[in-house]
Amino acid sequence: MDQVKQWGISEFKRLTSGGIFENDELMQLFDNLCKEDPSKISGELSNLLDFSLKENKAFISDFVERVQKVVSYQDKAKKVQS
Repeated sequence: MDQVKQWGISEFKRLTSGGIFENDELMQLFDNLCKEDPSKISGELSNLLDFSLKENKAFISDFVERVQKVVSYQDKAKKVQS
């Protein structure tokens, strides 16, 4: 999940020209987002980014998809370990 968070943070900084949050605030934001369900993640990012821009919409969709894949993989790994 750390790679997904790092990618999300770097893309978010690029899309916002880096000026909205401090690094530790971004880390906390993305830590929290990765614990949420897809609709909550999408809603939070849509509130922070202009959802009408295709690039922002693509980032939000891609980030949600990446988080879902990691969560799915972690769930499968837990089932195998049980």
